[in-house]
Amino acid sequence: AATAAAARCRRRRAGGLRRGDARHRRPHRRHAGGAHVLRLGDTYRMYYWGGNGPDSYVILMAETSVDEPNAWRPRGGVLLGPQPESEVNCRGPSFPFVLPRDDGPWLMTYCGWGAARADGTLANTCGLALSHDAGLTWEYLPEEEQWPLTPPRGEPKPYDVSATGSVSVVRASDSDTEYRMYYTALGEYFPRPDG
Repeated sequence: AATAAAARCRRRRAGGLRRGDARHRRPHRRHAGGAHVLRLGDTYRMYYWGGNGPDSYVILMAETSVDEPNAWRPRGGVLLGPQPESEVNCRGPSFPFVLPRDDGPWLMTYCGWGAARADGTLANTCGLALSHDAGLTWEYLPEEEQWPLTPPRGEPKPYDVSATGSVSVVRASDSDTEYRMYYTALGEYFPRPDG
């Protein structure tokens, strides 16, 4: 099933982004948004969702001086892109949220766009990426190490059935090792009204 879903994603992505394209104007030609902005000293850094169409999403980065908050400049190229062989992220990531850490790699949560589901529900799931250089480059965690937020239908936690992905993470105020995660999810779909 995973192979068939990945094949559907590959067919839908034909003609989309070129992997590793360093030009920002192409990866977000169709849309850019879902930004998360951090203040790092005298610089604002923005991680954002870019896309060239409905089936090819990427995470990009831009920076500006705190003194010139409207003078954003692209930094680097595509930080994270589609994972063609992944059932849960074959169309690529969106909605980045970055948690800088001094005691370990930086964390980026994102919303992965997977293969279209036969039942019509949104194919979005939460994912996690790591940076070992203060947020300049990122790597996905292997799928088997990702958070199992979206259980198979019919299992407990009906509020996490689908469309998880818009995430924010904070350290628990009373702990150096625990975090709190806030996220969106759809637990139940209802019939469309007539008209």
